Amino acid sequence: MLVSAIGMLMQLQFAGAPAVAREPTPDSASSLHAVQDAQRDFERSRRGLLPWEDNAGGRCDERVGRFCWWYDEGGADSVPEADAITQRRIGLLRQLDLHLLDHPGDAWATSLRVRYRAEAGHLAEAIAAAEACSASVWWCSALTGYAQHIAGRENAADSSFRSALVAMPPAMRCAWQDISTLLPADDRRRYRALDCADRHQWEGRYWMLSRIRLSTLGDEWRNEFLSRRVIAGISALSATPHALRWGDDAAELVLRYGWPMRWARARERSTALVAPTIIGHDPAPSFPLAPDAPFDSSLALPDDAWNLRSHSGPARYAPARTHSIGVVSAQLARFQRGDSTLVVAAYATNDDSLQNAQAWLTAFSTPAIFVTRGDSAHVGRLAVMSAGSPPLVGIELVDTTTRRLARSRRAFGREPAHAALMISDLLLYRARDEPPESVEQALETAIAGDAITVGERLGIFWETYGLAGDGEPVEVRVVLERLGSGWWRRARERLGLATAESPLQIQWPDARPSAGGVASRGVAVDLSALAPARYRVAVVISTRSGDVANAEREIEIHSR
Repeated sequence: MLVSAIGMLMQLQFAGAPAVAREPTPDSASSLHAVQDAQRDFERSRRGLLPWEDNAGGRCDERVGRFCWWYDEGGADSVPEADAITQRRIGLLRQLDLHLLDHPGDAWATSLRVRYRAEAGHLAEAIAAAEACSASVWWCSALTGYAQHIAGRENAADSSFRSALVAMPPAMRCAWQDISTLLPADDRRRYRALDCADRHQWEGRYWMLSRIRLSTLGDEWRNEFLSRRVIAGISALSATPHALRWGDDAAELVLRYGWPMRWARARERSTALVAPTIIGHDPAPSFPLAPDAPFDSSLALPDDAWNLRSHSGPARYAPARTHSIGVVSAQLARFQRGDSTLVVAAYATNDDSLQNAQAWLTAFSTPAIFVTRGDSAHVGRLAVMSAGSPPLVGIELVDTTTRRLARSRRAFGREPAHAALMISDLLLYRARDEPPESVEQALETAIAGDAITVGERLGIFWETYGLAGDGEPVEVRVVLERLGSGWWRRARERLGLATAESPLQIQWPDARPSAGGVASRGVAVDLSALAPARYRVAVVISTRSGDVANAEREIEIHSR
């Protein structure tokens, strides 16, 4: 990922910039001016020592004010820093340390002390420098969260950032939590029209749906976003490698795409009066973590709502401990257990890069998460019990050796008000001679994903809630409806050259007794008469009193 700076200069008074703790004395002002000059000198000398490389040749995936940004997964390879830059950074840090011995409350100098140690890879020293901060409480907590996040201590970073937000003045807290730059244009306009209190629902849903992993406590992407706030705050009052005054466009660029991991000079025409363009290489590979969905709604989302391979999107992040993210075939379903929910998963993958992976099934229900771990990384079945009704569930295969993550998840829509009659999710399985009598039995042969072969018998398992224990009569209807017929087929149907396809329907009366208000049912459907295609499977339950409940799922029927 690359960034190049172009165009006019702007200046910004950034709301998130740290404030110096006290009015400077003449001595402290003199010392501060000296370290400010030293910091400008360091960035000026850094620019003169950067390696030369070709520009993007006019390519621009996204223009943000003066800046042109483009995604290049192969452009962020590590290049050794020039020794002269390393030595000059050491000299700057020594001067900052000496200044802070006499003026420990200087928030700006403290911030640079942390930032440049993190930039040099001295992460333990960066954390120690942040923890020694004696500026304003909120800024010191934010600096600590930034250093902990860079070091991969996500739980600690999450805690530090929460402390920072609590300690902030309300207006600043609102500004720091503002996610408008991360949203698509339409959502961004609606979000910005809200006041801070009304934005919380959007923000909570965005961070829930955009988590890299559901099975970890710390939210790495949210920590990264708040770390970008820290970097933007520091940069607003400091010289940067770009040699440009800070502006709204620079802040937006950092918030959306992050801070570059290395810099270079573009090999293009320049003169003594025109400085070379500076290219910033962002960490790669990076991913658009948010689903393609409106965030002001509670719509149900299938796994393909998250397109992690897209090179577009309003924001991206390259997680340091996850080098690649793939997809695992999985079927996820929920079943009521009083005030709790049983979540089950059947999964399979043939991803050879997952050599030492661990499988995790997570029911995400803010503020708690419920996780279970599997023994097999490539094929398995898992179950976890969750309090309440989790809005998001997912299966994750994690290989820390190769830094490979494969995942599948589902977000569920807003639960309806309690109804007299309710039905669970459908659990599709490969039918045996005898139908399953429980979730556990159906899970044994549950389909890992959404595909089955022509000629197999499809099993459909569900639970019905709210029926009388002695066997209340209900009408059961199972529907298999073909989805997305091709344009040629539809044209032939309109011309009368082909008969319109009718859904396969099976209907029968049922009065199976329920146990504890739960009636389980498994049925087998012969697929031999259906052509290979994608189908919607639906189950509709209705009572004589007029109550109706339904559930549906999609499945792909493949040819042999």
